[in-house]
Amino acid sequence: MKTPLNYAILQAVVALGECDADDVMTQLTPEYGQYRAFRRATVVESLMTATQNRILEETGAELTDDGDVNIRYRATDYGAALIRRLL
Repeated sequence: MKTPLNYAILQAVVALGECDADDVMTQLTPEYGQYRAFRRATVVESLMTATQNRILEETGAELTDDGDVNIRYRATDYGAALIRRLL
């Protein structure tokens, strides 16, 4: 049984260290690429929710060529410990 997508997103952030939504998508595509819910908007929403819950923190932002803001994240100490303990 696969890990639920939201948990897999958090695991990917811990594994990658510092990343953005595109990095998470790249990491998870082999396993979750066929899931209907696996879209960039879903990943961004999950990352933003985890940030509001103090599991992740924003580490920077950049403007893409398309005019979108690309935010980078990493797990807080509390968040990393929680993710490792729950998963």
